[in-house]
Amino acid sequence: MTLKEWFQTQPRGAGVKLAAAVEVTPTWIALIAASRRKASPRLAKAIEDATQGAVTRQELRPDLF
Repeated sequence: MTLKEWFQTQPRGAGVKLAAAVEVTPTWIALIAASRRKASPRLAKAIEDATQGAVTRQELRPDLF
């Protein structure tokens, strides 16, 4: 599942909560979800953990994992 798809299954405000959980800004999460920026390897792992594996690091960075 992509980050964008994951957001569609979550209640409003999930982006802010995810950003706080992975210690980045909500804007940065939105840019990653829109495929305008790539997550670092550390951030990809943190997003995978915060989404309880729904969004995998392989999905976020197939070039690295």
